[in-house]
Amino acid sequence: VSRRHVNKEWQKSVIPIREKINNAIQDMPAHNDIASLLSGSYINYFHCHKIIEILKETEADTKNLFGRYGSQRMKDWQDIVKNYEK
Repeated sequence: VSRRHVNKEWQKSVIPIREKINNAIQDMPAHNDIASLLSGSYINYFHCHKIIEILKETEADTKNLFGRYGSQRMKDWQDIVKNYEK
């Protein structure tokens, strides 16, 4: 029975996620909570979830007929969280 929760090479798989986070940070709305989250030196999985929750408020007007967000910001952060969960 393997008790490993994380792949041995998880550090290598995080590099593309870090690049996506750096790209997504460049296009963020002006919001106090987001600014405080981004002021930290390292943004992790839980910070990404908090950013998505804040974007649900700020990007609420971009929802389409099916309830999905049309905002590229929201799509980028949701993609980052999905990559973390892989």
